[in-house]
Amino acid sequence: MKKLLSLFVIFGLSLAAPAGDRIADAAELPEAATKYIAQHFPNETIRRVTVDDDDNRNHDSKYEVVLGNRVELEFNPKGVWLEVDGGAVSIPESVLPAPVLEYLKKNYPDQPATKISVERRGYEVKLQNRLELKFNKNGRFLRIDRD
Repeated sequence: MKKLLSLFVIFGLSLAAPAGDRIADAAELPEAATKYIAQHFPNETIRRVTVDDDDNRNHDSKYEVVLGNRVELEFNPKGVWLEVDGGAVSIPESVLPAPVLEYLKKNYPDQPATKISVERRGYEVKLQNRLELKFNKNGRFLRIDRD
């Protein structure tokens, strides 16, 4: 019976982490990521941490974290955030760069951000109404993404 239970647990874990990913303990997160979570999500617990080793040849493993409120975060190997995704839930304003937050409050006061991603040339922010906005690295609005 214990062997059967062990097989189910192993099978379940293999389904929870896509190929190239491994389940990790929260203690494996870089210190900067742990501090970021504590600062911006002080009342949330970490439900799952996976390490994405798909691009291991460049040592670019990413940490993917799911919080108790189902917000998903992605960090680089140094613990710098790359993405905060609330799904349909708004993300804390504190995660938005100040110029981005200022722009959103002025132009979209009734549309909270549900996702922010760091991109090569700046940020992409998704609003609750599914509108996607592009900003440069300084947080200056560039355009609405129509992809």
